[in-house]
Amino acid sequence: TLQPVEGNQLAPSLFHYSTEPTEETAQPANRLNEADALIQSVFTTHQIQAGQSLEGDRHRLVVPLIYQQDFLAILALDRHPPSQPWTVEDINLMQGVAEQASLAISQAKLYQRTQKQAEQMRAELEVARQIQGNLLRQSWPELDGMKVQACCYPAREVGGDFFEVYTHPQGDIWLAVGDVSGKGVPAALFMASAISVLRRELSQESPPEPHIVMQNLNQSLSDDLISANCFITMVLARYTPTTQKLVYANAGHIYPLVWSREAIASRQTAPADTITLEPNYLKVRGIPLGILPIWKATAGSLDLRSGEVLLLTSDGITEATIQTPEASNGHAGAPAAGSMLQQTGLWRLLLNEQQPLDLTHLLARIRAHNTIQEDDQTILSLEVL
Repeated sequence: TLQPVEGNQLAPSLFHYSTEPTEETAQPANRLNEADALIQSVFTTHQIQAGQSLEGDRHRLVVPLIYQQDFLAILALDRHPPSQPWTVEDINLMQGVAEQASLAISQAKLYQRTQKQAEQMRAELEVARQIQGNLLRQSWPELDGMKVQACCYPAREVGGDFFEVYTHPQGDIWLAVGDVSGKGVPAALFMASAISVLRRELSQESPPEPHIVMQNLNQSLSDDLISANCFITMVLARYTPTTQKLVYANAGHIYPLVWSREAIASRQTAPADTITLEPNYLKVRGIPLGILPIWKATAGSLDLRSGEVLLLTSDGITEATIQTPEASNGHAGAPAAGSMLQQTGLWRLLLNEQQPLDLTHLLARIRAHNTIQEDDQTILSLEVL
């Protein structure tokens, strides 16, 4: 009979085996009795004990199963007369068996605890995923003369990528895409902090200029970022529809892209390679947030007119691996099979996208080449109609 031990007491469950099985072998009568002197002695000495059973009708050997001072179970072996009592050789043999059994039981219990903890962690991460998803805006007001799209796919249950679309009461449209270094829960916590501070800045009656907002973000987050050896890359842009002026600040993030829808449409209808078209890369940029206590960089600006598109992405897009030359469509310079997409490859994909631009379709094309998503992927666009 093998009966587990919980807190120096016999647990209710047991495992019973007999060379002569009967219908009664699994009945409660087979449970070990803590009043048995051998059982009490084993609890006290943690040593194998041999003698007569409590009922006096069996030769009993009681073996403690202990691993690293953890009392796991008691194994009671009974011999019915006329069998001989347990010998020294029997006891030595069972000592070796007990050591192996103790290790096996300990590993099994460790596995059960690990599985339970993993299940609990998965449940908690699912809740965290839902909370993080709710932090990102799921919708925004209809914008007269403009179209905004945004997608964000974490590589794990939660991630460090984020975006923001904020319509200020004065009419300005604020757009942001950010990427916290690292992945998983630590990145997600900094992501939540960054969104919170950013929304506080943008909700002011008269928000500061984009580069001042970046300075304020860095001032609020830099101590925690530096102590955690993390940083945030981010692009923040403000578009004023009345003046068609776009002002942006970049903290070490990928260059935003601007292009004309009409130019792409003209190229798609022209013979292959007869028109060379490149986007406008917005290259005014500073260092990431959290690198230095004080963030300094100038803001960039340009006119974003009717028919033009602004695209912001995270490096999970540009560092995605393209496994086939689909993006080239016969055009030179497209990403080769198995190569990193990069911004040039993304531009080739954009050139071959059907109009109007659909970010969900574009991202599906990129993700189709990656069986394993290695990084968070975020993409946001603003089209002036």
